[in-house]
Amino acid sequence: MSIENIFKRVCAICIAGAVCIGPQTFAYGQPMADAAPLNPEFVEYMDKLNNKPDFGPSSAKKSRAGRVPSPVEISGSYQKLRASAALPVRFDLREEGRQTPVKDQGNLGSCWTFGNTAALESSLLPGEEWDFSENNLLNNNGFEGGRDAGGNGDMAAAYYIRWAGPVGEADDPYTEEEFDSSPASLDIKKHVQDIYFVPREDRELIKKMIMDYGAISTGVLGADPENNAQYYNEEAYAFYCPDEDAQTDHEINIIGWDDNFPKEHFTIKPEGDGAYICRNSWGDYWGEGGYFYVSYYDTTIATGNTVYAGVEDVSNYEYIYQHDEYGATGYMGYGEGENWFANVFQAEYDQQVKAAGFYTKGMNSEYEVYAAADYHSEDDLSNMTKVGEGVLKMPGYHTVDMGETVNVKAGGKFAIAVRIVTPDEGYPIPVEENIEGYLSAASANASESFISGGGDNWSDLAEYDEQANVCLKAYADNVKEEAKPFEWDDSGYEIWSPKKNVGALKDWTIDFSGKLDAKSINSSSILVFDKLTGQSLPVEAAISDDGSKVTARHPGSGYEKGKTYILEIGKDVMSDSGKKLQKPLRMEFTVEN
Repeated sequence: MSIENIFKRVCAICIAGAVCIGPQTFAYGQPMADAAPLNPEFVEYMDKLNNKPDFGPSSAKKSRAGRVPSPVEISGSYQKLRASAALPVRFDLREEGRQTPVKDQGNLGSCWTFGNTAALESSLLPGEEWDFSENNLLNNNGFEGGRDAGGNGDMAAAYYIRWAGPVGEADDPYTEEEFDSSPASLDIKKHVQDIYFVPREDRELIKKMIMDYGAISTGVLGADPENNAQYYNEEAYAFYCPDEDAQTDHEINIIGWDDNFPKEHFTIKPEGDGAYICRNSWGDYWGEGGYFYVSYYDTTIATGNTVYAGVEDVSNYEYIYQHDEYGATGYMGYGEGENWFANVFQAEYDQQVKAAGFYTKGMNSEYEVYAAADYHSEDDLSNMTKVGEGVLKMPGYHTVDMGETVNVKAGGKFAIAVRIVTPDEGYPIPVEENIEGYLSAASANASESFISGGGDNWSDLAEYDEQANVCLKAYADNVKEEAKPFEWDDSGYEIWSPKKNVGALKDWTIDFSGKLDAKSINSSSILVFDKLTGQSLPVEAAISDDGSKVTARHPGSGYEKGKTYILEIGKDVMSDSGKKLQKPLRMEFTVEN
């Protein structure tokens, strides 16, 4: 039975009110992992989208809705990760210089791109200030629907962690046009390596994430007065929806909180004081300069929280191996306890595999990473070398370093596997697979993704769903050939004594016994070389007024500290009477550190 069919069974049974599904079994007797139930909010959304023509972002432009629920539900016990230190009563990223200016999404259902882009930008502040492109994320996320179809943090995460973005706003500026395309081959500005999906159940954990990583991209019921006027106080910029049946339809940012924000400021009084400080994407003319307050007791706020916890320079790894370009759209599992998943890749170059990337669904996941550097068959999956281990506290996507580098050869296959144990979680295996109306671009091949309950008997995922892969990436650097020192042949040269601890801006002046031919003094006759590589440096040669001295001036930026160079006076240097040097000259000098 395919994963897609399992998902459909799970949805149908969940909707009907059943509580469980019996385990499936492969034809040859191995137990098959169960598929995790889809997020009920997602199931309800898709049902409305398919059966109500006036439902969804593109049919409600005046509300500027644009958030689609995630098919994955993150839940569990989070008490162990509460902040150990006391949290302030009030906190605001704007006051810390960690928030970028408010933008305006216009009438498109694109709020999710603004929420996630703002969270990514905030994570880099105050050290680095960036303006990333929402438009590129909107056009190139790869999921179903067009620019007005809405989205969520999972879709943004998949775009970023496959290194499709971010790109600069100046390279792909935002437009409200419903039909648009982005330029190809734009420069990626950062590599996103770690993303946390923060549960809504723990207010203190949400606050700690904001303090540690910046703005959170989150869902809420849109505060547009044309649709939700009864919940929004325009004078106090305060929003509170008590309706338990209300569904989130808008993506914003939580950028702080105020525990003492008065409950009297809301049109409907909540049970207590306190509010999140939120950033909207409806321009700085809306709300309090683009910001507003949402009650802690609002039934929709802090849904689907995304935090960008690890953003690095693009030089961190040279290559990414992946089969799951669209990320985890579902999870599978063999029940609580150990679960295994693996991917097989073909090496493009001679490389060193240095890290693995994968999703976790719950808190405090214990993991072990295994590798087979020379993979030939499925049997190799049961005989791999452990190259890393640890505990991942948060749900989300993680890049983990390997304690032991895996050396792979160009054209050969290698395998990476993960053993994972997530407390109280029976579905810890992340899977990318198509879901009708949500994603259709996922594809797979036989013998590239495998799952196992114990790490001994493995099942090829493609045999049961030809479009499904486990979500497991590998990061590698190309093997660098060691530069061979340049071999200097000093025969025929007069060698002067080497000089040590020379200044980086040193100019060399050579005295000659007679007057020189000025035409023979040039960059071809007066040279400086890097001793290690033999590469010449751009130096300027100048002759004195009386024609008896030559100065070799340092390169514009100076010599590199600690390096050794060769100064050469070439054989083409001539006297004014046309005589050449008896021997060309060389002198070695080393620049001080």
